[in-house]
Amino acid sequence: MVYYQTFVNAVRGVGGNNTNRWLVLQGSGDTSWLNSCRGPNPNRLMVEYHCYTPFQFTQLSGDASWGNMFYFWGPAYHYSGDPARNATWGEEGYIDSGFQQLTDQYVSKGIPVMVGEFQAAGKSFLTGTEATYNRASAYY
Repeated sequence: MVYYQTFVNAVRGVGGNNTNRWLVLQGSGDTSWLNSCRGPNPNRLMVEYHCYTPFQFTQLSGDASWGNMFYFWGPAYHYSGDPARNATWGEEGYIDSGFQQLTDQYVSKGIPVMVGEFQAAGKSFLTGTEATYNRASAYY
């Protein structure tokens, strides 16, 4: 909270249009603290959201000791030829509930949300049918 309040104070304190400028704060988890940021124009604060869910599909670049990469995401794009690489969590319902949480926590209270980063990159090392399913998963 101190970090964000320092940022708000610094920008608002230099004058000019900065007292009215939209300020974007990156948050994760419960960021209800955002409403307690003080200064001129507290209603000109916005939350930035990044979504890399599930990490095993969107970001993991190799199998890890704690889990394997997912190549296929979205039940319609699961691949029966390699079911161990189908996503086992973090699919549509999970993403939908995350966006609903943003709506409930911010948008419904008049706090805008900007989706700053959102990714589903394909796995360029796959070939054949696996590559086709992976590409469809990433596009989906």
